[in-house]
Amino acid sequence: MSVSRRIFVTGFTATAAATALAPGSPAAAAGRTPPAPTPAPTPTRRPTRPTSYRIPVHPTDTPGQLVAKASALRPDERQVAWQRLERTAFLHFGVNTFTGLEWGTGDEDPNLFQPVGLDTDQWARALRDGGFKLAVLTVKHHDGFVLSRSRYTTHSVRSSTWQGGRGDVLRNFTASMHAHGIKVGIYLSPADENQFLHGVYANGSARRPRSIPTLVEGDDRAGTALRRFDLPATDYGAYMLNQLYEVLTEYGPVDEVWFDGAQGRIPPDKVEKYDWDSWYALIRALAPKASVAVSGPDVRWVGNEGGLARENEWSTVPVKETEGAYGRTDYALPYDAPDQGSRDALVEAREVAQYLQWWPAECDVSIRPG
Repeated sequence: MSVSRRIFVTGFTATAAATALAPGSPAAAAGRTPPAPTPAPTPTRRPTRPTSYRIPVHPTDTPGQLVAKASALRPDERQVAWQRLERTAFLHFGVNTFTGLEWGTGDEDPNLFQPVGLDTDQWARALRDGGFKLAVLTVKHHDGFVLSRSRYTTHSVRSSTWQGGRGDVLRNFTASMHAHGIKVGIYLSPADENQFLHGVYANGSARRPRSIPTLVEGDDRAGTALRRFDLPATDYGAYMLNQLYEVLTEYGPVDEVWFDGAQGRIPPDKVEKYDWDSWYALIRALAPKASVAVSGPDVRWVGNEGGLARENEWSTVPVKETEGAYGRTDYALPYDAPDQGSRDALVEAREVAQYLQWWPAECDVSIRPG
Protein backbone atom coordinates (compact mmCIF):
# COMPACT_ATOMS: atom_id res chain seq x y z
CA MET A 1 0.00 0.00 0.00
CA SER A 2 1.42 3.40 -0.97
CA VAL A 3 1.32 6.19 1.64
CA SER A 4 1.53 9.86 0.73
CA ARG A 5 4.75 11.52 1.88
CA ARG A 6 2.74 14.27 3.58
CA ILE A 7 0.84 11.79 5.78
CA PHE A 8 4.06 9.94 6.61
CA VAL A 9 5.95 13.12 7.60
CA THR A 10 3.01 14.47 9.63
CA GLY A 11 2.75 11.20 11.52
CA PHE A 12 6.50 11.19 12.17
CA THR A 13 6.43 14.80 13.53
CA ALA A 14 3.57 14.02 15.90
CA THR A 15 5.35 10.92 17.17
CA ALA A 16 8.60 12.83 17.72
CA ALA A 17 6.81 15.57 19.71
CA ALA A 18 5.15 13.02 21.96
CA THR A 19 8.50 11.33 22.58
CA ALA A 20 10.19 14.65 23.50
CA LEU A 21 7.60 15.35 26.20
CA ALA A 22 7.67 11.88 27.70
CA PRO A 23 8.67 11.72 31.40
CA GLY A 24 12.42 11.25 31.75
CA SER A 25 13.22 12.69 28.33
CA PRO A 26 16.09 15.25 28.15
CA ALA A 27 13.71 18.11 27.36
CA ALA A 28 11.46 17.31 30.31
CA ALA A 29 14.42 16.97 32.68
CA ALA A 30 15.76 20.38 31.66
CA GLY A 31 12.35 21.99 32.08
CA ARG A 32 12.34 23.17 28.50
CA THR A 33 9.25 23.33 26.34
CA PRO A 34 10.02 22.10 22.85
CA PRO A 35 8.79 24.19 19.96
CA ALA A 36 5.35 23.30 18.71
CA PRO A 37 5.41 21.37 15.45
CA THR A 38 4.30 23.23 12.36
CA PRO A 39 0.69 22.22 11.57
CA ALA A 40 0.40 20.11 8.46
CA PRO A 41 -1.73 21.60 5.70
CA THR A 42 -5.26 20.20 5.46
CA PRO A 43 -5.41 17.82 2.50
CA THR A 44 -7.67 18.91 -0.34
CA ARG A 45 -10.52 16.39 -0.65
CA ARG A 46 -11.91 15.65 -4.06
CA PRO A 47 -15.70 15.61 -4.17
CA THR A 48 -16.94 12.02 -4.22
CA ARG A 49 -19.51 10.85 -6.73
CA PRO A 50 -22.33 8.62 -5.52
CA THR A 51 -21.73 5.08 -6.69
CA SER A 52 -24.15 2.20 -7.03
CA TYR A 53 -24.62 -1.00 -8.99
CA ARG A 54 -27.57 0.72 -10.75
CA ILE A 55 -27.99 4.35 -11.86
CA PRO A 56 -31.07 5.83 -13.60
CA VAL A 57 -30.72 7.16 -17.15
CA HIS A 58 -32.97 9.31 -19.33
CA PRO A 59 -33.54 9.52 -23.10
CA THR A 60 -32.19 13.08 -23.05
CA ASP A 61 -28.85 12.08 -21.51
CA THR A 62 -25.93 13.10 -23.72
CA PRO A 63 -23.26 10.58 -24.66
CA GLY A 64 -20.96 12.28 -22.17
CA GLN A 65 -23.53 12.00 -19.40
CA LEU A 66 -24.05 8.31 -20.16
CA VAL A 67 -20.31 7.66 -19.97
CA ALA A 68 -20.08 9.57 -16.68
CA LYS A 69 -22.89 7.49 -15.21
CA ALA A 70 -21.37 4.27 -16.50
CA SER A 71 -18.03 5.13 -14.93
CA ALA A 72 -19.72 5.66 -11.56
CA LEU A 73 -21.18 2.14 -11.43
CA ARG A 74 -19.69 -0.27 -8.93
CA PRO A 75 -20.46 -3.93 -8.20
CA ASP A 76 -21.99 -4.70 -4.84
CA GLU A 77 -20.45 -7.20 -2.42
CA ARG A 78 -22.43 -10.14 -3.79
CA GLN A 79 -21.28 -9.42 -7.34
CA VAL A 80 -17.64 -9.05 -6.30
CA ALA A 81 -17.81 -12.39 -4.47
CA TRP A 82 -19.43 -14.03 -7.51
CA GLN A 83 -16.82 -12.68 -9.94
CA ARG A 84 -13.98 -13.90 -7.74
CA LEU A 85 -15.27 -17.47 -8.12
CA GLU A 86 -14.32 -17.35 -11.83
CA ARG A 87 -15.76 -20.82 -12.53
CA THR A 88 -18.99 -22.48 -11.46
CA ALA A 89 -20.11 -26.07 -11.99
CA PHE A 90 -23.75 -26.71 -12.89
CA LEU A 91 -24.93 -30.25 -12.20
CA HIS A 92 -28.01 -31.35 -14.14
CA PHE A 93 -29.31 -34.37 -12.25
CA GLY A 94 -32.87 -35.55 -11.83
CA VAL A 95 -35.54 -37.78 -13.27
CA ASN A 96 -34.36 -36.81 -16.77
CA THR A 97 -31.15 -38.67 -15.98
CA PHE A 98 -33.23 -41.86 -16.13
CA THR A 99 -35.54 -40.97 -19.03
CA GLY A 100 -32.84 -39.57 -21.32
CA LEU A 101 -34.89 -36.42 -21.96
CA GLU A 102 -33.55 -32.88 -21.82
CA TRP A 103 -36.95 -31.49 -20.81
CA GLY A 104 -39.24 -33.82 -18.88
CA THR A 105 -43.01 -34.04 -19.17
CA GLY A 106 -44.16 -33.61 -15.57
CA ASP A 107 -46.02 -36.91 -15.41
CA GLU A 108 -43.02 -39.17 -14.81
CA ASP A 109 -43.34 -42.03 -12.33
CA PRO A 110 -41.18 -40.94 -9.35
CA ASN A 111 -39.99 -44.55 -9.08
CA LEU A 112 -37.98 -43.99 -12.25
CA PHE A 113 -35.56 -42.13 -10.03
CA GLN A 114 -33.30 -44.93 -8.78
CA PRO A 115 -29.66 -43.83 -8.45
CA VAL A 116 -27.18 -46.63 -7.86
CA GLY A 117 -24.03 -45.83 -5.92
CA LEU A 118 -24.77 -42.10 -5.68
CA ASP A 119 -21.64 -40.51 -4.19
CA THR A 120 -21.89 -36.75 -3.84
CA ASP A 121 -18.57 -36.75 -1.96
CA GLN A 122 -16.96 -37.95 -5.21
CA TRP A 123 -18.68 -35.06 -7.01
CA ALA A 124 -17.25 -32.63 -4.48
CA ARG A 125 -13.72 -34.04 -4.67
CA ALA A 126 -13.75 -33.92 -8.47
CA LEU A 127 -15.01 -30.34 -8.50
CA ARG A 128 -12.50 -29.26 -5.86
CA ASP A 129 -9.63 -30.88 -7.74
CA GLY A 130 -10.84 -29.22 -10.94
CA GLY A 131 -10.64 -25.78 -9.35
CA PHE A 132 -14.35 -25.10 -8.94
CA LYS A 133 -15.42 -23.05 -5.95
CA LEU A 134 -19.21 -23.19 -6.34
CA ALA A 135 -21.60 -25.84 -7.65
CA VAL A 136 -25.25 -25.41 -8.62
CA LEU A 137 -27.66 -28.36 -8.45
CA THR A 138 -30.91 -28.69 -10.40
CA VAL A 139 -33.15 -29.08 -7.37
CA LYS A 140 -36.13 -28.76 -9.77
CA HIS A 141 -36.12 -28.65 -13.58
CA HIS A 142 -39.06 -27.84 -15.88
CA ASP A 143 -40.64 -31.26 -15.29
CA GLY A 144 -41.18 -30.26 -11.66
CA PHE A 145 -39.48 -33.31 -10.12
CA VAL A 146 -37.83 -32.17 -6.88
CA LEU A 147 -34.57 -33.59 -5.49
CA SER A 148 -35.40 -32.51 -1.94
CA ARG A 149 -38.04 -33.88 0.40
CA SER A 150 -40.37 -30.95 -0.16
CA ARG A 151 -43.63 -30.82 1.77
CA TYR A 152 -45.43 -29.21 -1.16
CA THR A 153 -45.36 -31.86 -3.91
CA THR A 154 -45.44 -35.61 -4.36
CA HIS A 155 -43.45 -35.33 -7.59
CA SER A 156 -40.14 -35.75 -5.80
CA VAL A 157 -37.64 -38.15 -4.26
CA ARG A 158 -40.09 -38.48 -1.36
CA SER A 159 -42.32 -40.59 -3.62
CA SER A 160 -39.52 -42.81 -4.93
CA THR A 161 -38.63 -46.12 -3.30
CA TRP A 162 -34.98 -45.09 -3.59
CA GLN A 163 -33.42 -45.42 -0.15
CA GLY A 164 -36.72 -46.69 1.16
CA GLY A 165 -38.45 -43.39 0.39
CA ARG A 166 -36.06 -41.51 2.68
CA GLY A 167 -33.62 -40.21 0.05
CA ASP A 168 -32.76 -36.53 -0.26
CA VAL A 169 -30.27 -35.65 -3.01
CA LEU A 170 -30.13 -32.01 -1.97
CA ARG A 171 -29.22 -33.04 1.58
CA ASN A 172 -26.38 -35.24 0.29
CA PHE A 173 -25.23 -32.57 -2.15
CA THR A 174 -25.07 -29.68 0.30
CA ALA A 175 -23.37 -31.77 2.99
CA SER A 176 -20.68 -32.93 0.55
CA MET A 177 -20.03 -29.50 -0.95
CA HIS A 178 -19.76 -27.83 2.44
CA ALA A 179 -17.47 -30.60 3.73
CA HIS A 180 -15.07 -30.09 0.81
CA GLY A 181 -15.08 -26.28 0.90
CA ILE A 182 -17.30 -25.72 -2.14
CA LYS A 183 -20.04 -23.11 -2.07
CA VAL A 184 -23.61 -24.21 -2.79
CA GLY A 185 -25.95 -22.97 -5.50
CA ILE A 186 -29.51 -24.13 -6.06
CA TYR A 187 -31.59 -24.02 -9.24
CA LEU A 188 -35.36 -24.07 -8.94
CA SER A 189 -36.91 -23.89 -12.39
CA PRO A 190 -39.61 -21.21 -12.57
CA ALA A 191 -41.39 -23.44 -15.10
CA ASP A 192 -43.15 -26.52 -13.71
CA GLU A 193 -45.06 -28.87 -16.00
CA ASN A 194 -46.11 -31.13 -13.11
CA GLN A 195 -47.77 -28.22 -11.33
CA PHE A 196 -49.45 -27.31 -14.64
CA LEU A 197 -50.97 -30.81 -14.74
CA HIS A 198 -52.19 -30.24 -11.17
CA GLY A 199 -53.84 -26.92 -12.05
CA VAL A 200 -51.44 -24.73 -10.08
CA TYR A 201 -48.99 -23.43 -12.69
CA ALA A 202 -50.42 -20.90 -15.19
CA ASN A 203 -53.93 -21.23 -13.73
CA GLY A 204 -54.66 -17.50 -14.03
CA SER A 205 -54.83 -16.92 -10.29
CA ALA A 206 -54.48 -13.36 -9.03
CA ARG A 207 -51.58 -12.09 -6.96
CA ARG A 208 -52.58 -11.67 -3.33
CA PRO A 209 -50.75 -11.64 0.00
CA ARG A 210 -49.48 -15.10 0.97
CA SER A 211 -48.17 -16.17 4.37
CA ILE A 212 -44.81 -17.92 3.91
CA PRO A 213 -44.13 -20.61 4.97
CA THR A 214 -47.60 -22.04 4.48
CA LEU A 215 -47.86 -25.00 6.83
CA VAL A 216 -49.41 -28.19 5.47
CA GLU A 217 -51.30 -30.97 7.22
CA GLY A 218 -48.96 -32.83 9.59
CA ASP A 219 -46.21 -30.24 9.05
CA ASP A 220 -43.23 -31.09 11.26
CA ARG A 221 -42.56 -27.36 11.76
CA ALA A 222 -45.86 -26.71 13.51
CA GLY A 223 -45.41 -25.12 16.92
CA THR A 224 -41.87 -23.93 16.20
CA ALA A 225 -40.72 -20.32 15.92
CA LEU A 226 -40.42 -19.64 12.21
CA ARG A 227 -39.52 -16.47 10.35
CA ARG A 228 -42.69 -15.54 8.52
CA PHE A 229 -43.26 -13.36 5.48
CA ASP A 230 -46.34 -11.89 3.83
CA LEU A 231 -45.60 -11.57 0.13
CA PRO A 232 -47.79 -11.06 -2.96
CA ALA A 233 -47.96 -14.11 -5.21
CA THR A 234 -50.11 -16.22 -7.47
CA ASP A 235 -50.99 -19.78 -6.48
CA TYR A 236 -47.87 -21.02 -8.21
CA GLY A 237 -45.77 -18.12 -6.96
CA ALA A 238 -46.65 -19.18 -3.42
CA TYR A 239 -45.64 -22.75 -4.24
CA MET A 240 -42.23 -21.48 -5.33
CA LEU A 241 -41.90 -19.27 -2.25
CA ASN A 242 -42.59 -22.22 0.02
CA GLN A 243 -39.97 -24.35 -1.74
CA LEU A 244 -37.46 -21.50 -1.62
CA TYR A 245 -38.13 -21.19 2.10
CA GLU A 246 -37.39 -24.89 2.59
CA VAL A 247 -34.09 -24.96 0.71
CA LEU A 248 -32.86 -21.66 2.17
CA THR A 249 -33.57 -22.58 5.79
CA GLU A 250 -32.94 -26.33 6.05
CA TYR A 251 -29.77 -27.13 4.11
CA GLY A 252 -27.09 -24.80 5.40
CA PRO A 253 -25.62 -21.74 3.67
CA VAL A 254 -26.68 -21.12 0.06
CA ASP A 255 -24.44 -18.83 -2.00
CA GLU A 256 -26.35 -18.64 -5.29
CA VAL A 257 -29.94 -19.03 -6.45
CA TRP A 258 -30.21 -19.63 -10.18
CA PHE A 259 -33.34 -18.96 -12.25
CA ASP A 260 -34.07 -19.04 -15.94
CA GLY A 261 -37.16 -17.61 -17.60
CA ALA A 262 -38.62 -20.64 -19.40
CA GLN A 263 -42.35 -21.30 -19.47
CA GLY A 264 -42.13 -25.02 -20.20
CA ARG A 265 -44.09 -26.92 -22.82
CA ILE A 266 -47.57 -25.71 -22.01
CA PRO A 267 -50.34 -24.48 -24.38
CA PRO A 268 -49.45 -21.13 -26.00
CA ASP A 269 -52.55 -19.46 -24.53
CA LYS A 270 -51.31 -20.21 -21.02
CA VAL A 271 -48.70 -18.16 -19.19
CA GLU A 272 -47.46 -17.81 -15.62
CA LYS A 273 -46.33 -14.32 -14.69
CA TYR A 274 -43.54 -15.02 -12.25
CA ASP A 275 -43.48 -13.25 -8.91
CA TRP A 276 -39.85 -12.16 -9.25
CA ASP A 277 -40.11 -9.34 -6.71
CA SER A 278 -41.42 -11.65 -3.98
CA TRP A 279 -38.92 -14.39 -4.80
CA TYR A 280 -36.05 -11.90 -4.69
CA ALA A 281 -37.30 -10.41 -1.39
CA LEU A 282 -37.42 -13.84 0.26
CA ILE A 283 -33.94 -14.73 -0.97
CA ARG A 284 -32.49 -11.43 0.25
CA ALA A 285 -34.06 -12.01 3.67
CA LEU A 286 -33.03 -15.64 4.12
CA ALA A 287 -29.73 -15.70 2.20
CA PRO A 288 -28.54 -12.07 2.04
CA LYS A 289 -25.11 -12.99 0.68
CA ALA A 290 -26.44 -15.19 -2.14
CA SER A 291 -26.23 -13.92 -5.71
CA VAL A 292 -29.35 -14.27 -7.85
CA ALA A 293 -28.68 -15.39 -11.41
CA VAL A 294 -29.54 -15.53 -14.35
CA SER A 295 -33.05 -14.15 -14.26
CA GLY A 296 -31.94 -12.01 -11.39
CA PRO A 297 -30.42 -8.66 -10.51
CA ASP A 298 -26.88 -9.87 -9.82
CA VAL A 299 -25.76 -11.93 -12.84
CA ARG A 300 -26.99 -12.08 -16.43
CA TRP A 301 -26.90 -14.71 -19.15
CA VAL A 302 -24.34 -14.14 -21.90
CA GLY A 303 -26.99 -14.97 -24.52
CA ASN A 304 -25.95 -18.42 -25.78
CA GLU A 305 -25.07 -21.86 -24.43
CA GLY A 306 -22.03 -22.37 -26.60
CA GLY A 307 -19.46 -21.03 -24.15
CA LEU A 308 -18.93 -17.88 -26.22
CA ALA A 309 -18.73 -14.38 -24.82
CA ARG A 310 -18.62 -11.24 -26.93
CA GLU A 311 -15.28 -9.87 -28.04
CA ASN A 312 -15.85 -7.11 -25.48
CA GLU A 313 -18.12 -8.32 -22.66
CA TRP A 314 -19.00 -5.31 -20.55
CA SER A 315 -20.28 -5.55 -16.99
CA THR A 316 -21.87 -2.12 -17.36
CA VAL A 317 -25.02 -2.54 -19.49
CA PRO A 318 -28.30 -0.68 -20.11
CA VAL A 319 -31.34 -2.38 -18.59
CA LYS A 320 -35.08 -1.93 -18.21
CA GLU A 321 -37.87 -3.31 -16.05
CA THR A 322 -40.61 -4.72 -18.26
CA GLU A 323 -44.09 -3.57 -17.27
CA GLY A 324 -45.96 -6.33 -15.46
CA ALA A 325 -42.81 -8.43 -14.95
CA TYR A 326 -42.82 -7.76 -11.19
CA GLY A 327 -39.27 -6.54 -10.68
CA ARG A 328 -37.38 -8.67 -13.18
CA THR A 329 -34.34 -6.98 -14.72
CA ASP A 330 -34.32 -7.19 -18.54
CA TYR A 331 -31.88 -6.26 -21.26
CA ALA A 332 -32.58 -2.91 -22.90
CA LEU A 333 -31.01 -4.22 -26.11
CA PRO A 334 -31.71 -7.74 -27.46
CA TYR A 335 -30.22 -10.38 -25.16
CA ASP A 336 -28.04 -11.70 -27.99
CA ALA A 337 -26.96 -8.29 -29.32
CA PRO A 338 -23.28 -8.33 -30.38
CA ASP A 339 -22.65 -5.26 -28.22
CA GLN A 340 -24.19 -4.67 -24.81
CA GLY A 341 -22.12 -2.06 -23.05
CA SER A 342 -19.88 0.07 -25.26
CA ARG A 343 -20.38 3.82 -25.63
CA ASP A 344 -22.28 3.20 -28.87
CA ALA A 345 -24.52 0.63 -27.14
CA LEU A 346 -25.31 3.04 -24.30
CA VAL A 347 -26.43 5.66 -26.82
CA GLU A 348 -28.40 3.09 -28.86
CA ALA A 349 -30.30 1.91 -25.78
CA ARG A 350 -31.08 5.28 -24.20
CA GLU A 351 -34.59 5.51 -25.70
CA VAL A 352 -35.70 2.33 -23.87
CA ALA A 353 -33.24 1.91 -21.00
CA GLN A 354 -34.26 2.93 -17.50
CA TYR A 355 -30.94 2.25 -15.82
CA LEU A 356 -27.31 1.50 -16.35
CA GLN A 357 -26.41 -1.48 -14.23
CA TRP A 358 -23.39 -3.46 -13.17
CA TRP A 359 -24.63 -6.81 -14.48
CA PRO A 360 -21.79 -9.26 -15.24
CA ALA A 361 -22.34 -12.10 -17.68
CA GLU A 362 -22.30 -15.83 -17.04
CA CYS A 363 -20.93 -17.71 -20.06
CA ASP A 364 -22.17 -21.29 -19.98
CA VAL A 365 -21.46 -24.42 -22.01
CA SER A 366 -22.62 -28.02 -21.72
CA ILE A 367 -20.31 -31.02 -21.80
CA ARG A 368 -23.29 -33.14 -22.91
CA PRO A 369 -25.63 -32.85 -25.92
CA GLY A 370 -28.42 -30.37 -25.34
